[in-house]
Amino acid sequence: MKWLHLVTCILFIGLAACGDNSPTVTPASVQKTSPTPTAVPTMSLTPTVAIPSSPLYQSVTLSYWVKNDGRITARVPALTGSFDLRVIKFNHEMYALTDELIADFNGFQEEPVNPALPEGFLDVRFELVSPPGNIFSLKFTISTYMKGAAHPFDYTRTATYDLEKGEDVTLEQLFLPGSDYLGTISAYCISKLQASEIGPVLIAEGAQPDAKNYRNWNITAHGLLITFDEYQVAAYAAGPQRVVVPYTELQSIIDPQGPLVGVLSK
Repeated sequence: MKWLHLVTCILFIGLAACGDNSPTVTPASVQKTSPTPTAVPTMSLTPTVAIPSSPLYQSVTLSYWVKNDGRITARVPALTGSFDLRVIKFNHEMYALTDELIADFNGFQEEPVNPALPEGFLDVRFELVSPPGNIFSLKFTISTYMKGAAHPFDYTRTATYDLEKGEDVTLEQLFLPGSDYLGTISAYCISKLQASEIGPVLIAEGAQPDAKNYRNWNITAHGLLITFDEYQVAAYAAGPQRVVVPYTELQSIIDPQGPLVGVLSK
């Protein structure tokens, strides 16, 4: 029943994508889902010829479909090109994450305000920031406004998925067991933030080596991307802050058998 639910979710995603006619901006390396269902790849093999199987990531395309009900516009990541259970799991998790963001927005109780004020809204976008490979590291930017608020605000969610293993990747898994990876990352980020334009008004508490301060991270080709949301390390006017920690700064603590091995070998 559990897998039936997952397959039902994927079929629902495909049907939803077929009915979407709203204009969208397609992020780099991401395609909008085609209205034509993707056929399962097939290959004819002879008994005397051995053809090595390609990595799963080479068989799929990262696409998206749009949930839109007027106040809410959400782009939901979806892998197409394969019905492998690892692909289905990824699509199910992205659907669930987007639903969670929408539920958080709908659950916020707006105070009675002047009806002439603009209505609240939620806009969810994402981008793939990892290089081609088994690792899919996505950065979600959530823009929202509650009617009567002084201004809109943005915040970030991230998700990193190992398609080959069919499982989520945690920050801890990137590094050697027992290493002080949070301390190393924090020291580098604080140094870079202090040297930036926000240095004089740095809110240092938001960059201390605490797991909650480094919940928004992504794997990129050149380093670990850390995103600090509005108000976390600087005033709202300064906007979100981003620091890329080069892999050379983390070399001594990276697990050589961990998820980063494929990225570092490119």
